[in-house]
Amino acid sequence: LKESFDCFPTGAVIGKVNLVNCLRIDELTASLIKEQNPDEYAFGDFTPGRYAWVMEGAVLFHDPVCVPGKQGLWNWDGKGLK
Repeated sequence: LKESFDCFPTGAVIGKVNLVNCLRIDELTASLIKEQNPDEYAFGDFTPGRYAWVMEGAVLFHDPVCVPGKQGLWNWDGKGLK
């Protein structure tokens, strides 16, 4: 599995998505995610008390765009670095 992640670019935006909701994880939410999205559940931490982001409109860019890294959520102006 590690080898499949080695091909991803770093220091670049590879796509975009709209964050439409944020859910606090409880036992019921964790069970629903595990049942409805087993692949996502396998790679996430759905411990009660954490949060899950609900996203829509994911777009994968044809070419990665170089941008400086940021921690946390941030709004991207669509411009890259040369």
